[in-house]
Amino acid sequence: MGQFPTNDGIVGQAMPLTAAMIASIDVRPAWLFQNSGTLGTNLDSSVIYCGNMPADASIVVILPGTVGPSVITGFVSPGYAGSGGTNYENGPRFNIDTKGGSGTGLTVNYTAVDGAIETVEISAASTDAGYLNGDLIEIDPQGADPGFGATFRIVAEPGLPTAAQGVKFEGLQSGSILPVCVDFVTAVAGTGVSVADFIVCK
Repeated sequence: MGQFPTNDGIVGQAMPLTAAMIASIDVRPAWLFQNSGTLGTNLDSSVIYCGNMPADASIVVILPGTVGPSVITGFVSPGYAGSGGTNYENGPRFNIDTKGGSGTGLTVNYTAVDGAIETVEISAASTDAGYLNGDLIEIDPQGADPGFGATFRIVAEPGLPTAAQGVKFEGLQSGSILPVCVDFVTAVAGTGVSVADFIVCK
């Protein structure tokens, strides 16, 4: 068997790194590449280079496209895709339970005029877990309040990923590159390992 030619192959056509290319490499640790170094730091599908890695080194990352639980940002106003209902107690009401939708724990504050709810917002006491954009919810009257029929659609957006959605890589080799692109780095571990041992490459 003959040798692979290198003069007209991929190796022969490879372009060497220039001084300008090397100077353009961002050598800051992954945590500092764009933002504050928190879970919210978006590395925009960066590649992570592993520097001097001990045998027990590991890194936890979140892959591109991973989204967290929806975050409720508001409600569609009554009269559009919902109803203000009837016989609700006039004035502001706080921490009122809701029914329906994909999640649990949503409580709201509302203001009713002439028995119909006109404004609604998420209450500070709300846990609002698991709701989806467009979920139809009903305001649940409390106590002697005879109101009924106030429905609103939730406006939600995908939230930031959580640490529980991370993928852990172990047995990292010194001088290697993670085999995936990374949006977030959530943790590193290992004997003497720090964030400075990982370099972001774009």
